[in-house]
Amino acid sequence: MTEYRTSSDIGAVLIGNEDWTFAVPNGIGDGESIVRVYSSEAEFMNDPWSKGMKFISSAQGTFGIFGYDCDYHDLLRHEMSIKNAVCVLNGCYGIYNKSGSYRVAFVKWID
Repeated sequence: MTEYRTSSDIGAVLIGNEDWTFAVPNGIGDGESIVRVYSSEAEFMNDPWSKGMKFISSAQGTFGIFGYDCDYHDLLRHEMSIKNAVCVLNGCYGIYNKSGSYRVAFVKWID
């Protein structure tokens, strides 16, 4: 598991690449989100931090997790790239959050 901190002005964690973006709700609103990336479902399920988290969606392919949720304008205008992401993921990931918290988890399902 790896942990990152991201900033939010629209209550989300921004993911995507130069072709698409998605604002993943952080469960509470503006502020600093805590993002964890897990290498497997077992790792996620065995972490007490994940208790009470709900499945939101999934994302596939190569995409970044960005440090600020309003960077989508620059990313889609190609003034910024996936290289600016706090981390880059590749594969199929389940995405979870916890209502009333700033927690978002990305759980690797398939390479």
